[in-house]
Amino acid sequence: MKNIEQLYNQMKEIYDSKDMDEIGAAMMDLVTLYGLKMNEVAALCYFVTERTLKAPHNSEFIKDHFSIDVDRLGIDGMLQIQRALVVTYLEHMKGEE
Repeated sequence: MKNIEQLYNQMKEIYDSKDMDEIGAAMMDLVTLYGLKMNEVAALCYFVTERTLKAPHNSEFIKDHFSIDVDRLGIDGMLQIQRALVVTYLEHMKGEE
C-alpha cells in the first residue's frame, strides 16, 4: 500500500508542477515498461494528439479562433496543428528564460 501512496504523491507533484521534464521521464518509463518501438511511440503520440485536439473544449477553441474543424482533418492536418503548438510552446519557454 505504501508504494501506491508514494506513486500517487509523485504523480500529484508532477501534476501540480506540470514539469515537462518530469512528465517526459514518466512517459519514457512507460515506453520502456511496455517495450514500445519507435513506430509504436509515434502512433501513441498521434493518438494522444488526436484525442486532445478532439476534446470538446479544444475542438471548440480551434474552431472559434481558427475556423478549423478538427473532425474533418486527416493525419497531415493534425500533425500540422501539433507542430504549430510545439513551436508556440517552445517560443513561450524561450521567452521565460
